[in-house]
This record gives sequence, C-alpha cells and structure tokens, in this order.
Amino acid sequence: MKERKTQGKKQSQDSKLPAKTQNTKHGLSSVENSFTADEELLYSDIRKLIVDAKKRAAVTVNWEATLVKWQVGLRIRTDILNNQRAEYGKQIVAKLAIRLTMEFGQGWSLQNLRHCLRIAETFSKEQIVSA
Repeated sequence: MKERKTQGKKQSQDSKLPAKTQNTKHGLSSVENSFTADEELLYSDIRKLIVDAKKRAAVTVNWEATLVKWQVGLRIRTDILNNQRAEYGKQIVAKLAIRLTMEFGQGWSLQNLRHCLRIAETFSKEQIVSA
C-alpha cells in the first residue's frame, strides 16, 4: 500500500476513501453491493467504454502486427529473392534473422521470417490493407 506524508503525518491512500470503499482482503466487495441504480448505470457505462477500448486496441495491434509481417516478407522477397540474389538469399535471410532477433526478440527468427515471406506471397497489398 502506498503511503504519503500529509502535513507531517504518514497517511495511507486508503484512509482518504470512505469506509465502504477501503480495500479489504477480497477487494472492494463492500462497494459493489452499495451502488444505487444510477451509480450502477454509470459504472456499467464506464466499464463498457473501457472494455470496448481494450478490444479496439487488441484489433489494432493485431492488424499492425500482420501488416508489418507482410511488409517484411515483401521487402525480403523483392529485395533479395527476386533480384537475382536467390542463390545466397537464404544466407542473407538467416543473417537478418540473427540480427533482428538480437534486437527485437524471438518474433523475428528464421522460421518467422519464412512465415513473413509466405504472407507476402499469399496476400496482395489490397487484401492486407482491406482486412
């Protein structure tokens, strides 16, 4: 529990709350049962705003992750594999995977870069953007 000094005295954050809202071992259960109908409606509306925002954030993150994988695959495909460098392209992709993994983590392994290539080969730009 956080404590702060208030006028020379230590005071817990919970002590500023009314008795019914102070944390208990089981959370704020005493507050849940003390809402009026209007307060319950307000709570429900605010809760819905938060839940909906979390859903939208998850969709956006998933869309961006898909888009970047497609872009990476397309770049590897056009820059390395289609430009007469296919013979040593596998070596370049492996080196890219090592360096990207060092900086960004396991999501950019050789296997994942191959998945990126498959995404770029499978979907056109219009299909990715309109998804």
